[in-house]
Amino acid sequence: MTEVPFSCACGKLNGTLSRATPSGGNHCKCLCDSCRAGAVYCKTPELAEGGLALFLTTPDRITITSGFDQLAPFSFGAKNIIRWQAKCCGVQMFSTPANPKMAMTSISTARLTDPAAIGPVRSRAFVPQPNGKTKHENIPAFIGTVARVLRARFTGRWKETPFFDSVTLEPTVTVTLISKEDRRALLAR
Repeated sequence: MTEVPFSCACGKLNGTLSRATPSGGNHCKCLCDSCRAGAVYCKTPELAEGGLALFLTTPDRITITSGFDQLAPFSFGAKNIIRWQAKCCGVQMFSTPANPKMAMTSISTARLTDPAAIGPVRSRAFVPQPNGKTKHENIPAFIGTVARVLRARFTGRWKETPFFDSVTLEPTVTVTLISKEDRRALLAR
């Protein structure tokens, strides 16, 4: 099994991503406003230029070996994506749906010690179109993500997560909610 270490910028939060191979997830770039606002909130807007590079996988593949107490999750709404920031240095590490049964986790590829292990970017999400709408590129890669999420749900692997309590379904750390007004201000920067 291929394991790739990850770390926050200052090194206090560490762990491993298992099955860190091109077939173990979807290496994508997300161009949505929420990812951009999250990068600005974490004071790393440069990471979102041209899209935020993420590896979409399932949470059972994330092991935090040290610095769990450094996790500081935030969200732009109670039912929105939760972004898991390292409070020690401020970088965004992960993102998850608010519902742990939707067993998907993304890890910022900038946090991996060997991003080459996951292969090149295979897809892009929320790509702006001339008509003002957005679209996803390379839909089969996203279908693979959905298949991994469903397998984790039906096998019970969704319970193997450092981010949620599998009994209460609550995040393991209190989530800070960012107001719509503050999110708009982040996007104006």
